[in-house]
Amino acid sequence: MMRPVRVFISYASVDYDWKDRLLGHLMQMALQGLILPWVDRFIETGEEWEEEIFRQMELADAAILLVSDGFLNSRFIQEEEIPRLRQRYEKRELKIYPLIIKPCDFEKHDLIGKIHFLGNNRLPLSQYHHPHLTYTHVVAHLKNLILPLHQTINQGQDTSTLAAPPSPHPLTKAALLDKLPKTNPRLFGREREMSMLDGMQKGVMVWVAGGGAGKSALVRHWLINSDWPKKTHFLGHSFYSQGSKDQTSSSASFLHQALQDLGVSYPLLGDYQLGELLAQTLRGKPTVLVLDGVEPLQHGPDGHYKLGGLFKDQGLVGLLSELARQPGEVVCLVSSRVHLADLSLQEKKGRFIWQHDLNMLPVAAAVELLKYRGVNGFQKDLEATARRYNCHALALVLVSEYLHTFHQGRVERALKIRILDESIPSGSHAKSVMRAYDLALQKAGEELDREMVRLLGLFDRPAEWHALEALQKADPIPGLTQHFRHASQTQVEESLARLRQWGLLNPGSPTAPLDSHPLVREWFGQAFQKEFPTFFAQAHKILFRHYQQEPKKHHPNTLEEMEPLFRAIRHGCLAGEYEEALHKVYRDRIQRVDQYYSTRNLGTHSSDLSALSGFFPHGFDQMPVTGLSEQVRSWLVAQASFLLMSLGRLREAVGPRRVGMKMVEQLEHWTGAAISAQDLTDLLLSLGQLGEASRVAEQGIAFASRIEERGKNLVQRLYCHAFQGRVFHNLGRMAEAGRAFQQAEALQKRRQPSSPRLYSLAGTSYALFLLEQTDSQREREEIFDRGITIGERFLKSRPMENAFGKLVTGLAMESLDCPTEGASQVQSAVADMRQASMYHYLPWLLLSLAGVLHRLGELEQAKTQLAQAMEIAERGEMVLYLAEGHLLTGLIAVDEGRREEARAAHQQAKSMIEEMGYLRVQGELLLLEGRIEKSNALLGQARNQWISLGQLGLLERYKKILPD
Repeated sequence: MMRPVRVFISYASVDYDWKDRLLGHLMQMALQGLILPWVDRFIETGEEWEEEIFRQMELADAAILLVSDGFLNSRFIQEEEIPRLRQRYEKRELKIYPLIIKPCDFEKHDLIGKIHFLGNNRLPLSQYHHPHLTYTHVVAHLKNLILPLHQTINQGQDTSTLAAPPSPHPLTKAALLDKLPKTNPRLFGREREMSMLDGMQKGVMVWVAGGGAGKSALVRHWLINSDWPKKTHFLGHSFYSQGSKDQTSSSASFLHQALQDLGVSYPLLGDYQLGELLAQTLRGKPTVLVLDGVEPLQHGPDGHYKLGGLFKDQGLVGLLSELARQPGEVVCLVSSRVHLADLSLQEKKGRFIWQHDLNMLPVAAAVELLKYRGVNGFQKDLEATARRYNCHALALVLVSEYLHTFHQGRVERALKIRILDESIPSGSHAKSVMRAYDLALQKAGEELDREMVRLLGLFDRPAEWHALEALQKADPIPGLTQHFRHASQTQVEESLARLRQWGLLNPGSPTAPLDSHPLVREWFGQAFQKEFPTFFAQAHKILFRHYQQEPKKHHPNTLEEMEPLFRAIRHGCLAGEYEEALHKVYRDRIQRVDQYYSTRNLGTHSSDLSALSGFFPHGFDQMPVTGLSEQVRSWLVAQASFLLMSLGRLREAVGPRRVGMKMVEQLEHWTGAAISAQDLTDLLLSLGQLGEASRVAEQGIAFASRIEERGKNLVQRLYCHAFQGRVFHNLGRMAEAGRAFQQAEALQKRRQPSSPRLYSLAGTSYALFLLEQTDSQREREEIFDRGITIGERFLKSRPMENAFGKLVTGLAMESLDCPTEGASQVQSAVADMRQASMYHYLPWLLLSLAGVLHRLGELEQAKTQLAQAMEIAERGEMVLYLAEGHLLTGLIAVDEGRREEARAAHQQAKSMIEEMGYLRVQGELLLLEGRIEKSNALLGQARNQWISLGQLGLLERYKKILPD
């Protein structure tokens, strides 16, 4: 792996905003592996900050100096940093690149005045003639300087073995096998599947079957018995928990750990980007990647018919989509109980992904397995037993060991085990045998064995020994730890050995976490809960306390450090400790109250949603648990809705949004009601439900007007008017939209006279409305300035705000005849929005980028961005964006001479637009039809439509293809 150039950035604290802007522009070079920038904000809490700064200066290959009066007057910079940098510079160990950001007397500085400058000669950035291109020039200049340095650093290196710091986990086949479920080395009846795997080319192969059918055994057997090149990387993870309905899983921890194991340094990224980055990192080297049991991260097949099989988790979508598009040297094996339904994961030309159903064993193979496991009897009884247990691999293993242990292996006894109700989901045959085991152990008085397997049922993953020891040391729990508490180590080991023999516990080393098949955990856990609900809650209370104490810091800084707290919440909810789990763990330690640290700083939307699932035992579309105040319950509903929206799961978020607004209205909590109305309006807009969105926006204004506190009254009124402006804009009611936006900005001016312009989503919506309405050069420049204001307001900590600002500036730059720079800016906006994990806004930005690229004539790039937008919009049923996507699809098809496809796209767009009443794009619909039919009359109607709605900006945008 090529080592990036380590770049130390020196700046004065008063210039942190300049530093953040530069960092944002450097990220593309960082993601390309050219540089690894470092600034002091990367120092972890508790580290000796001076020592770490000095260490990073010694490691650096280059240093960028952000020069200003503040920089020149900083004692620490001039007395500590500059001397160290100068010493390495004079020894030719370090390159120094001064960047003048503000006018200052830098020429008198004995070091800075003599060095070649970054940027436009010695002109300060603050005085660039084209401010929107400032950082474009700087980064382009820096890249020209960095490329030779990058080549020099890596010259003569064996790039196949050069790596970052040693991996915390080895990337060997043995290490991967240790992470995956342990199965018997003998495989039965899978010759066809093994042949398919042997003939597999690079790419993604997915095996789909119910729980216990043998997916993991097939993958493991192939891994063990295949030859691999010596330098192959082996990575993987087992996600399976207690079935496809489980809501407590996320890929984030795995993605972070995998990148860490590979020695990759990266900035804060959203889950989707993490997945993409891992795929891009892996594809250049022979790699085997195994993703076992991904069904907890998917929608189950029995939910909403359009969602079944779609990933709830964006990290795996990013990873698998990128590998399916371009696998490089990667072989990826995936197993799931549910077919992968995401559009980007479908088998099609140019896609390297294949999905196969893994059927039950052939009867002959099932009989062979029974015999191998020591079952004896007549052939007809063996065949009858195989059929009775549906030739289900796990059920056959369990029944074989049951017969071997309790009935001398006599097959006829298997025919007497009562099979549980066939209406039970997949795995009922295996669960029938588990019940037989439980009865047999109870009859035999083997209470320690019963306790050990029941203990496994408390967890949704392998049971760690430190957690089991916490249960062992606590007061005895009847039916769970009475015998375990007093058992010797030898007795425990013997019990575990028995469970492993029976197939109730997977093989593993003595110190490894205790792992079992999810069906085993599920059945024994539910059986104990049903028999002893009070003791079940008592056990989870102990685990709740234990996992709260595990992090060394009260406020963990990373997702890895935070993971025990997410586990604590699950156990707290199962213990009925909802108040403490929510307030003392989630709100205080994970979110840090109003800082929303986990989502804003770490992008943990999927992990947060998983944590909140414990408060919604019947799903997010139902009310949360009772026992909390109504105000807290309404907050839970709102937070779950926000997280669902952020992950692009918009349809699922509608119910909670409506319920939440009704709850706060009944409480007469008018601030909360106004915010709920804004959130619901935002959601309904994306879903294309413009009529309801208009009514809800009006309700929001009414709610806001009832807020008594003046400051909150102003804030919520301005937001509600801005959201109403968005609705009117999409409905084509331009005059009303303009008045609503103007009212919102007037309220903003009253609220903050020093910052009179709207910002965030409200400011972005208004800016794009204005851009659509004007053909004035001066007004476009003012809109560009609005974008800068939006991006700068929360530059340090809010990637979403960065994205909104770049979207406005990018589209404004296009209108100012800088389309290439505009496209680059909008592309950066997309990256920022991915980093923010705000997936319900991604189609909007992706479509904007695709549109700019289309108008530039970059059709292939436009289609790539368009496909991504349509996939996310389809998953979230974002009809508004789907309609826009079909319009753009049609325009591109016309450009490429595919008129029938263009007609189909036009018809789809027209149907959606008419149903929604989405009149804002009526002119573009007429434009598409006119181009398809080559009709000047229709193109003239498009012109008239834009003029009638005052959309002079759109008229200007498309004037080149309109008749005179």
